[in-house]
Formats: sequence, structure tokens, C-alpha cells
Amino acid sequence: MKPNAHQKSRKKTKKPSALEYVKRYIAQLPKSYIFTTRELLPLVKRRSTLDVYLSAEVKEDRLERLARGVFRKSSFKNKPVTEERIAAIKRLAFAGKLATTPNSRIEREVENRLFESGYPDFSIRRTLFHTTNSDCGFQAYQFINGSKDLGYGIRLAEIDISPIGNRKMALGETNAGRQMRQLWLRGEDRCGIEDILEVWANLTNAEKMEVTALKKFMPQWLSDHLPEAPKEALLILSDSLRLKRDGKDHQYKRPGQRILR
Repeated sequence: MKPNAHQKSRKKTKKPSALEYVKRYIAQLPKSYIFTTRELLPLVKRRSTLDVYLSAEVKEDRLERLARGVFRKSSFKNKPVTEERIAAIKRLAFAGKLATTPNSRIEREVENRLFESGYPDFSIRRTLFHTTNSDCGFQAYQFINGSKDLGYGIRLAEIDISPIGNRKMALGETNAGRQMRQLWLRGEDRCGIEDILEVWANLTNAEKMEVTALKKFMPQWLSDHLPEAPKEALLILSDSLRLKRDGKDHQYKRPGQRILR
């Protein structure tokens, strides 16, 4: 008995595998691109199927796991990734933001020197960041080619992320914003007028203008103790609606001229 037209069409229709689109997506990624599990979730029905596949790809050395849920394609040309970048990518995957701390900035300087010297530190490191989400911690690990003598080693980092409020995060990652956030985090009881004036004195004129705009995010105990704002900053802020209407507001959102937000 010959198959009818309907049966023929059914035979030609091939049901895609559960991971077909995941494989397609990964195949098109640049070699150095870092991606997360959550990026791939819309392409599968079940999370468990995806986790098993990614773990198998890591075991087969086709993918490199930088942290839980953070991957890139394996390659001997892969360069070390900073803890700060790994933490930021992981937070972004959960729609969260990341803010640096004095600890994380010091660790990054040390980290950069180790990478440049060709002798990365294979001992466990610990780095602290802030986020707008709930606190969390995870371990970052990557294979590093240190030198001919050291060979490959596994570099571990314990990354802690503690929560802060939206207004503290809104201060941003410029030097002015970081300085104001650190004063705020010290708290009113441990931060006197002298401390605030000392930080203010070490800011550039451009940074002082930026701090003026950031006052809208600060607590009153901090903003009230700041010296008088530069008149130029007040003029720009008072003209902000006109500047936006005339399409000139972008001039005051650049590094060094960051006043309007």
C-alpha cells in the first residue's frame, strides 16, 4: 500500500532536538564571548536538559566554565578574565547591577599586575562587590597558563556580593560617585564633617560639579555637609530642561562633564 500525501509530509517533518537551538546559538558566538545559562533558557523547555548539556561540553573541553552558570568557548588563546567582569556578567544575568568596593578595586590592580607578569596567583582570592539584589556568593575558577615552569593552574576566587539600596547604586562608578558612596556606607555616626570635607578637597573641579548633581540621591546628613556647589554646575542643572529640549544635554553626560543624569 502506497503512502498518501499526508503521510509523506509527516515523514519529511523532522522534530528539532531539545538542544538544537542552543547548539546553533553557541556555534555563532565569538570565541571570546562570555555567556550565561540564563541567556540560553528561552531556547529550551527544561532547565535540567540544558544543565546536563553544558556540563558535558565542559567535560569534553569544548566549553570553559568561569563560574557556576558562566561559560565561554574553550581555546588556548583565551585570556584571563577579571573577577570584576565575571561578577558583573553573573549579576547582569539576574537583571542586577554591580558596584565596586575599595577591596575589589585594590584586588583588580593586584590581579592586573599578576596577569601582566605572566605569573598569576593560583591561591584562593576573596573579593567583595555590591549589588541592588540580595546578597550572594559564588566561586569563580579558570585555567590559567602561568609560564613554562608553572604550566596550567586553576585560579580560584571567592566572590562575595552584598546588597545596597538603589540610591547608593545610582551614584555610579565614577570616582566622584564612588567617594560619595563610601562616605554614605560609613554611616552618619562614623562619618564627620571633617571626613566629608577631606574627600571634597581631593576632588577635581569636574568631579565637584558631578557631586552637585548626585546630591539628589544622597541622604540629607551627607548632602547638607557638602561645601557650596560650583555655580557652573547649578547653572547647568537649572537649565537642564532647556538643554534637553535643544538636544544639548548629551554634552554634560560625558566623562569629565558628567553632570546631567
